[in-house]
Amino acid sequence: MSTEEEVQDKESQLLEACITTIVSPFREKYEEKWEEEAYWEAVETFKAESKKIGYEDPFEVLGKGRFTSFEAIRDILKAGPKPCFRKGWKSPYTGEKVDILALVESLHHASGPKFEGKERIVIVDFWATWCGSCLEISPELSDIFEKYAGRIAVIGLNNDDMLDRQQEHSIEKTRTFLETKNESIRYSSYIDTEDHFARDFDNEVRYAGRARFCIEDPLEEVLKELYPVEE
Repeated sequence: MSTEEEVQDKESQLLEACITTIVSPFREKYEEKWEEEAYWEAVETFKAESKKIGYEDPFEVLGKGRFTSFEAIRDILKAGPKPCFRKGWKSPYTGEKVDILALVESLHHASGPKFEGKERIVIVDFWATWCGSCLEISPELSDIFEKYAGRIAVIGLNNDDMLDRQQEHSIEKTRTFLETKNESIRYSSYIDTEDHFARDFDNEVRYAGRARFCIEDPLEEVLKELYPVEE
């Protein structure tokens, strides 16, 4: 094993120890469920693990990311995830109605079939080229699009600079990116306008939130309602 590989292996061990010891055990213990004493006990356990791996100062590695101190890690965990990532969260858009066809016609078509408003169920997936977790769901959405053709429309809506105005809003750049993803992104793809016309979009909205792991139940419910199986 080369020196570079050894360093990478040590860093991986440290990160795994951090996640196992002080991140995962407290991931669901945010806000009023927070356990301060237990957290600092876990920190001491992690410090010992860090020394065994070969790091007197674990932030030699952890500092390369968003973790700059044990206090900073605590504050992040104690605050908890954003509301939309919490169990039982419901979007305030649920129950509202939006003219999706009118919305889509205002956007830039990038790839895949154009949405014509024929399907009774529409999945709109907001994503960005820099968002790894967004891209992970693409093959699954493509499978849904093909399996339920004529019943479910899937629209990918790119918002590269939605969360960071320093990000470049480039239609051509996004289209070029999509050309490299034509095997995994096979559904209708659009790009938001520069003034983010679709940013606050969320038709009646039946579910708004994370797609991965969360979309199956509400989707199955609507499918049974709109397309009941005849016995």
